[in-house]
Amino acid sequence: MSLGRVVLAMPAVFAEHMVTTLESLGLGHNVRFHDISMGPLRPETLTPAEVLVVSGGRIGRQEIAAAPRLRLIQKWGSGTDEVDRVAAAEAGVTVAAVVGANAVSVAEHFFALLLALSRRILDGALGTRHAEWRQSQLIQAGITDLSGSVLGIIGFGAIGREIASRALSFGMEVLYNRRSGPDVSEVRRRISYASLSALAAASDVICVAAALNPSSSGLVDRRFLSVVKEGALLVNVARGGLINEEAIVDALESGQLGGFAADVLRVEPFVSSRLSEHPGVILTPHVAGRSKGAMREMSRRSAANVARALNGHTRDIDGILFFDDSRRSHG
Repeated sequence: MSLGRVVLAMPAVFAEHMVTTLESLGLGHNVRFHDISMGPLRPETLTPAEVLVVSGGRIGRQEIAAAPRLRLIQKWGSGTDEVDRVAAAEAGVTVAAVVGANAVSVAEHFFALLLALSRRILDGALGTRHAEWRQSQLIQAGITDLSGSVLGIIGFGAIGREIASRALSFGMEVLYNRRSGPDVSEVRRRISYASLSALAAASDVICVAAALNPSSSGLVDRRFLSVVKEGALLVNVARGGLINEEAIVDALESGQLGGFAADVLRVEPFVSSRLSEHPGVILTPHVAGRSKGAMREMSRRSAANVARALNGHTRDIDGILFFDDSRRSHG
C-alpha cells in the first residue's frame, strides 16, 4: 500500500477525528492530509489518490481529472454541493455522504439559535456581562414562547425530521415543505405538508433545512419574504446559498422579519456585512453539525466507506449519491 491512497481535504480540526478512526482500521499509513482552508488541492497530492474525503473547498472537474485512480469522493458531512457530481459521473467516480450522521447535532443547534432569538438571550447575556440589567428593555422588545406557535420547515430530510420531532415536544404545530411533495408516512398530529407560499404565510418560525442545488439556490428571496407572516423568526441551518442575505436585512429593517439566525453563510469564512452587523441577527461559524458525537459518527461512517473502496467493495458503500464503475479502471 502506498502513501496517499487516501487524501483528507478538510480543516485540521476535522482531520484529527478522521485520522484517528482510520488508524483504528489499520489504514493510517495510507493517508495524506491537505488543510483545505490553506488553499486548493495540488495535482501532486491528488495523483495517487483512490479515495478523497472532503469537507469544505471545491472538488471540481480539474481536481477529479488530476486523480486518475480515484474511486470514491466521500463527503465528511451530508451536503455535496461543493462536489462537481457531473464531472464525477463522467469519470466513473462514486460520490457518497454520511447523510443523517449529524442530524441530531444540527437539530439541537437549530433550537439553540431559535431560543436565543425568541428569548432574546444574547441581548440579556451581553447586558449582564457589561453590568447592565436589561430586564425592562427585553420585556418591552418582546419575549415569545415556542409553545402554541407554528414552525415551518423547508426541507424534510433527516435534519428536518429531527427538528420536527423536537418541535412537537415544545408544543409547536409543524408544517413542512419538500421538493418531492407530501410524505404519506407523516400523518401524525400537528405535522402537515404545505406549499412553500402557504408555509411562509402561516409560520411563526421558519427553518431552512433544504439541500443546496441549482433549483434551490436563492430560495429565500424577496418574493418569499414578502409573504412571510409579519414578525416571523427565520433560522438557516442548511446552506448559505439558499438565502438572499440582502433581502433578509431589508426584511428585518421593515419589520417583516422579527429576527434571523444562521449557522451558514453565503461566503465562509465570515466576512463582515450588513447582515452580520444587524442587531436582529445571530450568526454562528458553521458548527451546527460538529458536536463531538456527530464528528465521531461522521468519521466512523466515512472511514468504513474508505475501507470498502480500498478493498474494491464500492457497491457496498453506505450513503451513495452517485455510483458508476463502468467508466474508469482502477486496476
